[in-house]
Amino acid sequence: MVPPEGGWTVETLRDYVLAMMSEHSRRHEQRFEGDLRAVREALQAQKELATMAMNSADRAVAKAESATEKRFDAVNEFRETLADQQRTLMPRSEAELELKSLHMLVDKLEIRLSEFEARHRGFSGGWGVAVGIVGFIAFVLSVLMTWRKL
Repeated sequence: MVPPEGGWTVETLRDYVLAMMSEHSRRHEQRFEGDLRAVREALQAQKELATMAMNSADRAVAKAESATEKRFDAVNEFRETLADQQRTLMPRSEAELELKSLHMLVDKLEIRLSEFEARHRGFSGGWGVAVGIVGFIAFVLSVLMTWRKL
């Protein structure tokens, strides 16, 4: 720093210090304004990034909820199918009981059919015997009739 032409006086020193303080304050204020602008810009960028991240997260959550909902729909449909089967399908023990009952009925029907066939055979055989006896009687009568005429 160069001393003033007349030398340093209290007045010139005061003016010099005030000028220095003013310059220092101005530079400090400029630096502060620049830092403040940089912080604002950084905060704005962070805010935009946070907004984009939140939007992405919201979309991801919506997709996940949709996929989960579809899975739950499929699971519910499967449960309904199982419930329908449980209501409509016969339990094994009941089916075995029905099958046993049907076997018993078939056995009874086979016995009745066998009895019917036996009666039918006997009846048919009886007719043959009856026709044979009638034929034999007719033969005997015709022989007797022919002998009487002789």
